[in-house]
Amino acid sequence: MMHRKPHVLLVEDEQRLAQYLSLELQDIGYEVTVAADGRSGMLAARQQTFDLVLLDWQLPRYSGLEVCRWLRQRPKAPPILMVTAYNSPERVKVAHEAGVSGYLVKPFDVDKLMDLICRLLPESCIEFSLA
Repeated sequence: MMHRKPHVLLVEDEQRLAQYLSLELQDIGYEVTVAADGRSGMLAARQQTFDLVLLDWQLPRYSGLEVCRWLRQRPKAPPILMVTAYNSPERVKVAHEAGVSGYLVKPFDVDKLMDLICRLLPESCIEFSLA
């Protein structure tokens, strides 16, 4: 069981969505670092350890797919949840081949996001869902 807040890296260039998701995650007990583009996300991942990465596909300065591949080459890579507007079977396949742990299509219900996060970080959901 985690004794600290799980730390999520949210890489999302839509500022309003990033702010909304960040607040939702913080409200249920997660620590959140937001990066507005792929390069910033990679820099954050170099500087800190994250328990989970929420990653948009279409990003400036390195795509989410490039960031995913880069993260997967690092030691102890966290689970990666691709959050994107792209819903083709080909995109889903490419994302899974790149190493994503889950794939969520925008627009989505926040409860569906939380369900996926709980599947990827079950120990955090037990502790924080009761708070």
